[in-house]
Amino acid sequence: MLKRKKWIGEDFIKTGSKLVFNISLPSLLILKISSMESGYFLNRHEIFILLGVTLTIFFLSWIWGIVFLTPKDRGVFTQGSFRGNMAIVGLAVAIQVFGDQGAVLGAMVVALLMPLYNILATVALVVPLAGEGEGEQRILPLVWSVIKKLFTNPLIIAVILGFLLFGFSLSIPPIIKTSLEYFNRLTLPLALICIGGGMDFSHLKANLNQTLTAVIFKLVISPVLLFGVCYIMHIPQHITAVFFIMLGAPNAVSSYPMARSMGGNHEMAANIVAISTLLSMITLGIGLAFLGGWGYLSFP
Repeated sequence: MLKRKKWIGEDFIKTGSKLVFNISLPSLLILKISSMESGYFLNRHEIFILLGVTLTIFFLSWIWGIVFLTPKDRGVFTQGSFRGNMAIVGLAVAIQVFGDQGAVLGAMVVALLMPLYNILATVALVVPLAGEGEGEQRILPLVWSVIKKLFTNPLIIAVILGFLLFGFSLSIPPIIKTSLEYFNRLTLPLALICIGGGMDFSHLKANLNQTLTAVIFKLVISPVLLFGVCYIMHIPQHITAVFFIMLGAPNAVSSYPMARSMGGNHEMAANIVAISTLLSMITLGIGLAFLGGWGYLSFP
């Protein structure tokens, strides 16, 4: 609505998204992690489940792409099926539902899965085009870019800094803490405005069947599979719920520029981002209603 009334434009959305990703969200993570209570660390079973479900979705969507899609579409479809917008949408929902505890658990999921997402997305986009000349010349620059982004990612740096402050029982100086709290309060409202304003449905008719299939992988199969495994493994209910939220987040916005730079079907990438963002409001809502009915939405 704000965009339609021209109260905000593309420049605002672009600048606001950078502010959320580079400043306000890292501020939130540093504050929440450094002040968390002990006992909020993921154990090896929970880490194994997150990695296992992510890799399973990756290989299932990869096989689907081999059978049904062209090489140019295969990598875009695959990354659209597993790569989620955990850092903004996932964390925003986790914080809204669980507060500070949701922020801490969500931050751990981001720190664990974000590097894996970037590595798998690179593989998905490089391999199908590597032998065709179309992606061959882009492989080394893209690999180097991914490595550099992993080590300079503000969210990962914030998570590491937060755990260092927590581990050494260091307090943040009052002046710095006040500044971080100001940026922290910006995170949720600004992130939601940028997400809504950034949705683009201009290419919606193109690649609709493949787009919807990728969205089903991302919003339905991934969180449902995660829930089933957590249930079988007797993972605590509140941790299962946070995992469900994070893996049920829509496709990452960064999927589009990455697909475009690699010569993939960027229109399909844009469609997957837009449709998954829109439908995630429904799927996460249904999922949270289900989890709430089973008593999963309360911390012990």
